[in-house]
Amino acid sequence: MTPPSAATGPDDGLAAVLTTVLPQVRRYARGALSGEPDLVEEFVQDAIVDLIEHHPDAGGMDPDEVAVMLQRSIKYDVMNHWSKQNRRRTSTVAVDNEVLLNDVDPDSGNEILAMLGRLDHERLLAELPRLLTGKQRRVIVAVDVLGLSQPQAARQLGMSLSGLEKLRARALTRLREHLGAASVDRAPSTSWEIPR
Repeated sequence: MTPPSAATGPDDGLAAVLTTVLPQVRRYARGALSGEPDLVEEFVQDAIVDLIEHHPDAGGMDPDEVAVMLQRSIKYDVMNHWSKQNRRRTSTVAVDNEVLLNDVDPDSGNEILAMLGRLDHERLLAELPRLLTGKQRRVIVAVDVLGLSQPQAARQLGMSLSGLEKLRARALTRLREHLGAASVDRAPSTSWEIPR
């Protein structure tokens, strides 16, 4: 007979995996549902139910894989929710943008979030698709918003660590160039020349 302290079942494995990933998953849900904080826990619980129904062996899975599945489930549930509200933007990119936009802050200690926070909200919404590719936004959401380590983010996003580092570095360079050009555009003109 196995002593009770040594007995572990599939539910114990799932509980351990969920304990590991739920803070990150909840943060993602809060970002996606920023205007509706009362729905966050409902969406997280629905994602867990979907996970258990479709992957009864989830307790034995890698926590990064489980986190990706839960976030994907939340993303699609948010899209369906927005569609029922007749929101104009209901794509997976729109959900990632929402998560990213809710963490931008000009006073952030994170350089990327601080740079994005220096743009006014409407301008940022209009320019974000031109500033960053979808992959760059996903990397920034994982590393800078959700606070994952770069190796963990690379595993969750299904890319190599060097690929993630390159995407993040390119995003940072683009933002620096854009904000540098934006500050030059706003600088008062000292020239008295008449435009031709």
